[in-house]
Amino acid sequence: LTRGLPVLLFFGGADRLYWDYREKFAEPQAAFLEPFGDLLHVHVIDRANHVLTFDEWQQELHDTSRAWLEQWFPSSSPRPRPSPVALGQE
Repeated sequence: LTRGLPVLLFFGGADRLYWDYREKFAEPQAAFLEPFGDLLHVHVIDRANHVLTFDEWQQELHDTSRAWLEQWFPSSSPRPRPSPVALGQE
């Protein structure tokens, strides 16, 4: 954050680690974090556990990650996919 880089954090809504993050880091460091409000994004996946067991929780993580990456690191053109030969497959 101090280097001006955006940060995306994910937590499961049913995971105690979200509450630990809030209680032990976000709240005590609120004054430090406040200037970085535009760079720090915390996304809580409702009712999800720490390992994102269900497909819909994983999909939310992927969809949110993709949107966040496009927001902060937009691609100007589609990137070419490597050919199977380039991946060592014949």
